[in-house]
Amino acid sequence: SRRGRFSAVLANGSYHLLLTDAPEVAEDELRAAIRWRLTDLVPFPIADAVVDVFDVPARARRGTSPSVYVIATQRSVVEGHAQMMERFGDRYDVLDVPEMCLRNLAALLPDADQGLAMVHVEHQHAHIVVLRQGTIYLARQVELTGSDREQNTDAVVLELQRSLDYFESHHDQRPVQRTLVSAVGDAVSTDELIAAIGSRAS
Repeated sequence: SRRGRFSAVLANGSYHLLLTDAPEVAEDELRAAIRWRLTDLVPFPIADAVVDVFDVPARARRGTSPSVYVIATQRSVVEGHAQMMERFGDRYDVLDVPEMCLRNLAALLPDADQGLAMVHVEHQHAHIVVLRQGTIYLARQVELTGSDREQNTDAVVLELQRSLDYFESHHDQRPVQRTLVSAVGDAVSTDELIAAIGSRAS
């Protein structure tokens, strides 16, 4: 549509998603405080980093620090996307990451308030997001290192189970009742992945 809005999504491997304790600073100082923590965690100069954060709901366990997810990428990556999207003018809406795209898709589903797990598999990575009422409680990436579909399926299912266990225990949440799966490429068979997830849940 000529009147529609457009978004861009960072490619796998072009950004880093990290979970860290939230610094005890004012909200408007949070990104600056987080940048100092990234010095040894990203493989590029911190002066070249573009950083964003999103909150994670507080853990149920007392005495634990609040956490935030940190998204870090190189300035050149952001500038490259901006140049490509210049042709859309003010219709260019946002530069996002796959995890937030999954969150946005989940918010459109009827079970969103009850809790969902989203699993999206691409050629060399899988994204797992666990959310309830539009809020991400947990986001994880699984690197798929081999061409063995069965091995890749096992790796995704294992990480999904770990994620769901963490969601229930650390956040004192009731289990999610639905896991949604999507896949592109041939890293896994979608049917086999769904069957493997179902057998773990039964």
